[in-house]
Amino acid sequence: MSTHSLHESFTFTGEWWVPKPSDAPPLQSDQMHAGNLKWDNGGATLDLHSILMPLRGTIHSDDEQSYPAIHGATTQGQLVSVLDGTRFGSPMAFGPAGVRETEVIRSSWVIIGAHVTPQTLFTQLEARVPGLPMWLGRTGVQQFMRQKTESAPVAMTYDTSRSSRAVA
Repeated sequence: MSTHSLHESFTFTGEWWVPKPSDAPPLQSDQMHAGNLKWDNGGATLDLHSILMPLRGTIHSDDEQSYPAIHGATTQGQLVSVLDGTRFGSPMAFGPAGVRETEVIRSSWVIIGAHVTPQTLFTQLEARVPGLPMWLGRTGVQQFMRQKTESAPVAMTYDTSRSSRAVA
């Protein structure tokens, strides 16, 4: 699995769809939408070549479409999930090819390597903070680990209240 820094810009090209309940029939190709997911310091922007949910009925300029989860499969074979996405535009074009709608979705949450939903629970999380041991050793921050019990999960806390000053 590849890793990406939060400060690193990247783009994924692939097909995107709104996940169905687990008991729903498999997705059809017309339910998948080609597009690009770009991550930068401003968060994630998913530019789709067609819209995930067709516009119906009366449309108001202040209507907001949100998506709890959008799943994707990239051209490199990676699974990607976009969580808590909000539509930021759905331009329409009229021409000889008919009516065409595209969609732009913004989010601050992207999971690379798995299809998840907001209800997904994790038993383990791995994070890498470059220079953390040096930072912890020089600032007087103390690390405490609470063991798992029947009523509480494992917890790691960092306490700076006991340090009087940082060491240079």
